[in-house]
Order: sequence, then C-alpha cells, then structure tokens
Amino acid sequence: MIKTVLFLGLLVIVSQLNAQQSYILDLPMPARLMVANPKAEQLRNQVAVMRGPMLYCLESIDLPEDKHIDNVRIPAELKLEVAESEFPFGIKTLGRKGVIL
Repeated sequence: MIKTVLFLGLLVIVSQLNAQQSYILDLPMPARLMVANPKAEQLRNQVAVMRGPMLYCLESIDLPEDKHIDNVRIPAELKLEVAESEFPFGIKTLGRKGVIL
C-alpha cells in the first residue's frame, strides 16, 4: 500500500519496498517554448524549448550543411513530438518540422 503526504509543498510517498517491488512515477512534461525577459535585448526574438527540467537547443551543427541558423523560424503554435533516443538516462528527443528559408 502506498501512502502519500503533502509536506511543505512536496508530495512525500511513504511505502516499504522489498527487492521484488518497484514503482514508476510518470509525470506529464509537455514541451513548451520559453522566451527571455523582454529587458534582455540581446535575447529578443529567441526562444528556448523546455520539457520538464530539460532545456533543448538547436545549433548550426544540427542543420543541413547548406542551411544557416539565422534562417530558422519556429512558429509560436509549434507542437513538438516526444520520441525515444539513444541518449543516456532516458533523455527523449523532441521533433517537428520547422521552416528553413
């Protein structure tokens, strides 16, 4: 049996496990576009993609050789898809086709 208690804003799970038991905690972590504070002028018109505590980035090396990072456009209504990857620790990849000019 699992007992949960809220303590100082944290959910505490109280349970006694034996070697044959395990629990899986599945938390929703939708990907979302984040923008910097508008007072940070050097970051205007730039976005970051966050999923839970992970920050994802797109760099020039991720693009085809004939494309430039300054020509990448990410629509505000973009819905990113989560997929399995070969990265360690179960890190997922995010994907969706953007517009490259």
